[in-house]
Amino acid sequence: MSTIGYHHLEQVAKVCLVGPDASAVAKKLCQTIYTAIVDHGESINSCKALVKYLFKEQTVIALDEFVGEHKGDNRKIDFYLLNDRFPINEAPVDSVISWAQLNPDQRYLRLASIISPVVVQNEQEMNRWSDIALKIIDKAPDKAAVIDALSSHLCPNSWSGSRATIIEGRRSLAKALFQHSDPIVVEQARVLDARLHEWAEGEAERERSRSRNLDERFE
Repeated sequence: MSTIGYHHLEQVAKVCLVGPDASAVAKKLCQTIYTAIVDHGESINSCKALVKYLFKEQTVIALDEFVGEHKGDNRKIDFYLLNDRFPINEAPVDSVISWAQLNPDQRYLRLASIISPVVVQNEQEMNRWSDIALKIIDKAPDKAAVIDALSSHLCPNSWSGSRATIIEGRRSLAKALFQHSDPIVVEQARVLDARLHEWAEGEAERERSRSRNLDERFE
């Protein structure tokens, strides 16, 4: 489907996909997008705004069709759609948690792998847990596994300035959990803090190495 086609669908969605009566249309639309990406290699840039709108207004249907356990492990959906600007973070937190509670052993861990764990303001990631991340940590039956999954998104894949500095700054997220009421969360937070420090140190060494190599080229 062309960019124009998705833009047209987005405009239609804003009129037609609000409220429970629109569930059948929303489900069909999610299935169409899913098939276009997975089976036909459709470009996803053209439908990102539409997917965000679906997660916001038809949360449970979007979760079922893009994230539900019956979909299995689909890396195309995760990499190109769910982990790009994290549309699930647009969904109402309480609706996401209610959905996860229907199958907590699987769904909380799945959500932890495809949400943004940090607050995003003006397209900038802040060193503060997102509301959905904190709720998942509190509610998940396997808190250690959930925190481990969330940690995979704490090292940026695109950045400006020093990546080592950014990763080191993310240690404040781990430290924010040091006073949590659950000792498992505290223990895992300390593991995360040590891991982030190790990652930051490794990245800092790579940055110094690149700087030395660059200096040597100009000598």
